Amino acid sequence: MAGRAITGGSITGTTNPYLTDVPRGQSLLVTGTTVVETETPSQDDLAACSYYFLGGHEYTISDEQATVLINAGYSDYVTPV
Repeated sequence: MAGRAITGGSITGTTNPYLTDVPRGQSLLVTGTTVVETETPSQDDLAACSYYFLGGHEYTISDEQATVLINAGYSDYVTPV
């Protein structure tokens, strides 16, 4: 990574990209009941959605969030505990 140029990170280009152009698995961005799957969410994408789940992480979610994911076709990503 040290030799890799970092690009992107913001739609406008005004936000430091940090490492948002590095794939981190499948991230889910949720706005209302709409779920968008992406590998490289920008800071603007994350700020614009209601909530998100970054790939490669485990989350404890509410029943309401689980319902949204299941209804959007992501039941394989939800495990009851």
